[in-house]
Amino acid sequence: LVLVASMDHGGSSGGNNQQMDVFKSQAKQLLKKLNPRSTAKMSIESNPYIFHYMIDRGICYLTLTDKAYPKRLAFLFLEEISRDFESDLKSEYGDEWLHTVETVGRQYAFIKFDRIIQRKRRDYLDPNSSSNMKKLNDDLQS
Repeated sequence: LVLVASMDHGGSSGGNNQQMDVFKSQAKQLLKKLNPRSTAKMSIESNPYIFHYMIDRGICYLTLTDKAYPKRLAFLFLEEISRDFESDLKSEYGDEWLHTVETVGRQYAFIKFDRIIQRKRRDYLDPNSSSNMKKLNDDLQS
């Protein structure tokens, strides 16, 4: 069940929209194949992009990046989204946050979280920015 979806189409040309539909379809296929025994973190190539996913507490976080985008930075992005998602839900649902996620009955139930995803996406957009270089450096030292 998709809880939140955030898309950056990067343009509005018809060909780009068709390509984005292909990637959306691939993402759905990927999500259907995942289960509790799936690898917790993985990158899957889909030329010319790469899907990166992370499963934490039974929740899958997925992003699509250019091939040249640093893999570790993609996972730092997913980890930050995971922490923020959990924090946001804990503030709203308290200790029952995970139960709320596990029992949600409708798609896009947490679409309001899209604003946080969009802000984080902007923060991570340029892999060569000083803040992202610092994140990678800090991660290497931890």
